[in-house]
Amino acid sequence: PRTAYNVSLAFRSKLRLERAIVQQCFDWIVERHEVYRTHFVEAQGRVLQVVEKKPQLVVGEVYIMCAEEAVLVLRKGALLSFDLSKGPLLRVQVLHLTDGERISVLGFFTHHIIHDHGCEGTIFGEFMQVYRELTETGTIG
Repeated sequence: PRTAYNVSLAFRSKLRLERAIVQQCFDWIVERHEVYRTHFVEAQGRVLQVVEKKPQLVVGEVYIMCAEEAVLVLRKGALLSFDLSKGPLLRVQVLHLTDGERISVLGFFTHHIIHDHGCEGTIFGEFMQVYRELTETGTIG
């Protein structure tokens, strides 16, 4: 299947993540890492890598009732295929538990062609650092 090469990660936060701030974080991360601005086209029988200057990554937001529903939503996200000829080859989704707890889950989906398992900690580390900076000071860096 076309989704066999998808990579899915989830990060549970004890904080209620604000979608707009998550969007700003990933805008910064995507600008910083060209791999997340990359897609591929075929020209004259060759596959070429294209790095976009300003890709349109839209962070999604879903309200869910319980952790079991979070698993279903994340699985559904993992089963959406990527079109390698169009970017971004990255999707981000914020899930909010509405059962009275202030917990959010961050879903991160990529195609393996742009994913490096060694960088997972770096991306989530950058996300947490930038999210903290934006919530505390309103700026990055």
